[in-house]
Amino acid sequence: MPYSAKEANCFICKEKFDTIFDEDEETWYFTNARKIRLKANLAQSNIKRGTTFVVHTECLKQIVMNRELQEQISG
Repeated sequence: MPYSAKEANCFICKEKFDTIFDEDEETWYFTNARKIRLKANLAQSNIKRGTTFVVHTECLKQIVMNRELQEQISG
């Protein structure tokens, strides 16, 4: 994913992304990062549906696992 100074930290854990430089394209890229788009407004915040964030792929996996676990417990 291409580097962006305004999205240099993971929205979930707030840690900085690791970056690599692609010499062929002469561009910096985040490693282990993914851009996500909200499907709904976030409760208790001003963050609206359609907003995009960059997150670590591992942070996103943890959220998905937590959601699946909650469904198993409450279901």
